[in-house]
Amino acid sequence: MNCNTSYYISDEEENIIRLLLTDSIKAMRQSGALEKSLAERSSGDKAFWEIYTGAMFTKNQAELNELINANSNKIRKPDQKVFVFKNYYKEIVMRNVTIQMGMGGGFSMGIGDTRNYLKIKPSFPIALEFFYKNIGGGYTQIIQTAEKDAQGDFLNIFLINFNLGFRTLSLPHLHNQIYIGPTLIFTDLDNENEKGPLKSDIYGGINVSTAFDFYLTKPDLREIKKTELRLGLRVQAGISTYNTSVVKKGNGATFFVNIEPLLQAYETRLKEYGE
Repeated sequence: MNCNTSYYISDEEENIIRLLLTDSIKAMRQSGALEKSLAERSSGDKAFWEIYTGAMFTKNQAELNELINANSNKIRKPDQKVFVFKNYYKEIVMRNVTIQMGMGGGFSMGIGDTRNYLKIKPSFPIALEFFYKNIGGGYTQIIQTAEKDAQGDFLNIFLINFNLGFRTLSLPHLHNQIYIGPTLIFTDLDNENEKGPLKSDIYGGINVSTAFDFYLTKPDLREIKKTELRLGLRVQAGISTYNTSVVKKGNGATFFVNIEPLLQAYETRLKEYGE
């Protein structure tokens, strides 16, 4: 297959020679002539030609990978094995970028001074995040409302947690991430008898959390596809610091636990030899 000659061969001429050789080898395999010509060769040579000619008859990468895995251990010549894996074996893997989207429910409660006016309340998280390899980020939105007091006053609290995440575990059905990031805290002190807020302020804080994502299916790595979706369930727990000037001792933290149906979007690609 290597056309070593004493005169120049153009790319077009070389392509024609390779095409003719390929057609000849296909015909030899189909007629049984190739098997006869290899009868006296070693098992390693036979395995090499099984892969080499098999690659001419399949366009499905998963089937070709199976053929290589079934025969490559018999190949003893290093140059043949390198040739096979470099030219034919391409593993199908997920691309480095994934997107996770989710919306669910949970609960939150005050810690420290915050627990005096922030009781256990439902929370409604909305997750949208982008990951490149094991690093990514996004946000989780939590809405909380405190109990009314005897005077009819109550707090409207709105937190947005922006997260920078690191994926510590990546299994076919399970991912784990740890997060840290800034928190924006919007607080209104309202009265049921008043139209507008009595007081309002905006503070910043910090949040830390961890999330376990349980997926119902493995990534589909049978063929190259543009975009694939898979459904999962996220369980997330964390703490956000809380500050406000609209009530006395308005500081502490909020603890939250969320459960969200999760949708992951990903693409597949071919992993090249040596990558």
